[in-house]
Amino acid sequence: MDSHFLNEPNGFDMSRIIAGLRDLTRETADKPLELSLKAVPVIGQVTATAGASVLLKAGDSELTNRSAMKIRNLSPYLVKIGPTSVNAIYQDGIPIDPGATLTISFDPATAVSVYARSQGGAATLEVIEL
Repeated sequence: MDSHFLNEPNGFDMSRIIAGLRDLTRETADKPLELSLKAVPVIGQVTATAGASVLLKAGDSELTNRSAMKIRNLSPYLVKIGPTSVNAIYQDGIPIDPGATLTISFDPATAVSVYARSQGGAATLEVIEL
């Protein structure tokens, strides 16, 4: 094996991968972040447990005419979300890994509720509704 390859069991040239990631980061960092707001965002936290599903909302109630929701899993537990509060969320829910963020777009004219359940202990979720 060539000396420029790092001692990785799979033989990948990690230095080339790392250089590629640095280039990608530089390209991304040079581009300004854009956010188009049509309403004042509402930001809050909810706690999802392995028991009953919790309604995801940033404030006291779901934001009327919301166009998007961003959910960030602040916990060490996998969380699944779905459109109903029934137990099926365990099998059919969309997973959000620990530390991950999911963005959902909505038709503002249609009210859609989103629920969450933790697959472990109490999971804190940061919720932003726009």
